[in-house]
Amino acid sequence: SDDLVWHQFQASALRTARSFESTDEMDRFLRDPGVNLKHPARGELTLQDIFTYPDLREVSQASKNSASATRGEDFLGLCIERARVLVTGVDRSGKTCLAKKLFRELQSAGLVPVWLDGHKIRSATPEAVHRLI
Repeated sequence: SDDLVWHQFQASALRTARSFESTDEMDRFLRDPGVNLKHPARGELTLQDIFTYPDLREVSQASKNSASATRGEDFLGLCIERARVLVTGVDRSGKTCLAKKLFRELQSAGLVPVWLDGHKIRSATPEAVHRLI
């Protein structure tokens, strides 16, 4: 179309310097295990203190009847390799804790992960999701 206007792409200085850091509020959220846990010698425990990767079951959309096991430690590589990954599970099964750990790992790898609160998504349109970002 003739009304299309192109703008020069400018990489974020934070992204190119690889110095992206979370806010203090986000750090507190990522450290929070979702329950209050105290150790007699160490005091309050964080998610990093107690996190253990779960083994995951990979189900592809093409062959829903077959599933293969994926070691939790390999999950980051799987997420980077695939364009999309959907994690499902019953309430309180550890999906959010796994996402928090993945967020930290992606950040440590020099990437800039984006956390979206699913409760705040009221519409699945690209515009609605973009507003949340």
